[in-house]
Amino acid sequence: MIEPEEAEVAAWLGARSERMIETACARVFLAGEVAYKVKRRVSLGYLDYSTHDLRHWALDRELSFNRAAAPDIYRSVRRLTRIGEAGIEFDGPGELVDWVLEMRRFDEHAVLAAQPYAVDGPLAEALGRTVAAAHATAPMRPLGGGAGCSGWTAGVGRSGHRVIVRRWRGVDVRADHPVSSARHPPGDRQRRRSFGTHRRRTDVHHAGP
Repeated sequence: MIEPEEAEVAAWLGARSERMIETACARVFLAGEVAYKVKRRVSLGYLDYSTHDLRHWALDRELSFNRAAAPDIYRSVRRLTRIGEAGIEFDGPGELVDWVLEMRRFDEHAVLAAQPYAVDGPLAEALGRTVAAAHATAPMRPLGGGAGCSGWTAGVGRSGHRVIVRRWRGVDVRADHPVSSARHPPGDRQRRRSFGTHRRRTDVHHAGP
């Protein structure tokens, strides 16, 4: 059930937009040459956007990751603030209502997902080299990635699975499913910690999570 303040934010942005795109985790409002993205106030087990601080953190992180690949699209994280008794404005001095990610709107029909036939040999070569360069220049994370990330992801999946099974069938799920340790023996994990992993994520879809 949507909270009253969340509904107020959606109505305020919706009144200034010609279209809204909604996912399980976010709402994107398309307004002329601009797109505004707000996180929905949800906690789904594998993600938690239930507080102002968590939504702020998520949008800041999204901006940081994606600006590296698309600086002309991802602009800034802005504040929605209270004005008067029941109004909302951008970046005012009043009480914080929510956080919003501002992006430049692009033609959704011009992306390669909508035109796969546009990928010819030269474009595929250029894309491959661009992706390789992005990974090569990404900041290093000395203590991240590898089996640790796989284990965390698998753990979250098991947790969510148990909740679903309890609700639907009234039984539990075993929590001892082996993660990726067999694929990453201790020596290999130590080498990964020594060399680190690259920090990289890109997203050019306004309606992402």
